[in-house]
Amino acid sequence: MSAPQTTGSPFQLDVDRQPEGTVIHLRGAVTLGFAESFTEVLHAAVSTATAPIVLELADLTFINSAGLGALVETHLWCHDKGRVVRVVSPPPAIEQLLALTHLNELFDVHASVADALRTDRPTGPSGDA
Repeated sequence: MSAPQTTGSPFQLDVDRQPEGTVIHLRGAVTLGFAESFTEVLHAAVSTATAPIVLELADLTFINSAGLGALVETHLWCHDKGRVVRVVSPPPAIEQLLALTHLNELFDVHASVADALRTDRPTGPSGDA
């Protein structure tokens, strides 16, 4: 696992490159003031990632609309490069937010990292990555 990368906020991102894919552990809170740096750090992490890219959210305590926008932007950026992004273990409040915004239809949500790494089906509502 690589050293944690921070955005200057109570947010932390750890990258774990595995043979089956890259797991990015998101911890803490993503707020408006840090959404841009969050996007930059996330893009830097996925730029060298092996597919699939798994965003592990179990320790994410808060994410606002700007943070959700950064996740969507990352998904689109990865999609353009032919990469798959999967979401794992969102806490109940964040899972509800993903459902309310219909982002659970954009991201393939899994219960565990192991499940997300071994899943070979395409993501997204129409089978798009």
